[in-house]
Amino acid sequence: MRSTLLFLSLALAGPAAQAAPAPHKLPAEFDHDRIFLVVTAPDGSTLRICTDSGGGGTRIARSTAERLKLAPAGEVEQGGRKMSLVEFPRFLAKAGVPPPNKRRGGFGARAWVVDDDAMETGGDMFLGANWYSNHVWQIDYPRRELALVPGFRPDARDHEIPVGFLATAGGARVLDYPRIAITVDGKPIDMLLDTGALFSTTEQSATVFGVTPGARVAGSFIAKAVFDEWHARHPDWKVIEQGDSIHGQAAPLIEVPEVVVAGYTVGPVWFARRNDQVWSRDGMMGPLMDREIHGAFGGSGLHYFRVVLDYPRGKAWFRAASQQSASN
Repeated sequence: MRSTLLFLSLALAGPAAQAAPAPHKLPAEFDHDRIFLVVTAPDGSTLRICTDSGGGGTRIARSTAERLKLAPAGEVEQGGRKMSLVEFPRFLAKAGVPPPNKRRGGFGARAWVVDDDAMETGGDMFLGANWYSNHVWQIDYPRRELALVPGFRPDARDHEIPVGFLATAGGARVLDYPRIAITVDGKPIDMLLDTGALFSTTEQSATVFGVTPGARVAGSFIAKAVFDEWHARHPDWKVIEQGDSIHGQAAPLIEVPEVVVAGYTVGPVWFARRNDQVWSRDGMMGPLMDREIHGAFGGSGLHYFRVVLDYPRGKAWFRAASQQSASN
């Protein structure tokens, strides 16, 4: 009788009473707030994979592809050059790492083979925007965890904001580069949500981040016009003139004391200056976005949060680290 009553009560309660699927944690390692997956390959070696919500394609170092004996999977032309592709490593599925989205961007469930010295982000492999797409992700910076959370249920501490993606006039998703809005100095700014944004530290900036010169740390980027406006209005905001090394040249960093994201005020947040052309509608990132952006908000600001990114529904929830509890 007791078991019958229990069955009836659960049936009458309906789907709302059912427990949400448990988060599926990936084998993630947070390195100065940059997110890597670390997986043991069949040959016993360690595969270190850089993940980047603002990056394109799936890439693998040539030496890694050869070591793992990955099967050839055709060629693709890039910049007038034919580039080799290999199958996406099947053993990653056993470690809980999903393949990239086959329908949008990149090369589907294949990886582009690049020379080892072209892996500028570090690691043996790179997973970009079309890997993040199609899933609901929980990126918990305070706890240094990355998880798939298909049954995520926000509470009052999780502040919801919309996430924009490039789509057709009919609403069909075209690309998976996420746009959010932050507020600085009372002004909203549209930004790429970029988990892979990084600074290459210099002699001038390394001590600020507690690393040795040349080390890579998570960062954020801002258009030159906005950078210059901030600097002019707030000469007291700290600037490191040669703080970020990019392609052999130095770019300045600026420390913004407070940034508002999803109603939470956090800071300080470091931003590196990037040319306006990078973000314009006819530039590098502009055509990939649903509207004009003015920079990229990465780990130097995201590290204050647990972020849930719902790609299918175009939503995100931010929970400040101060709102984290021991149990949740």
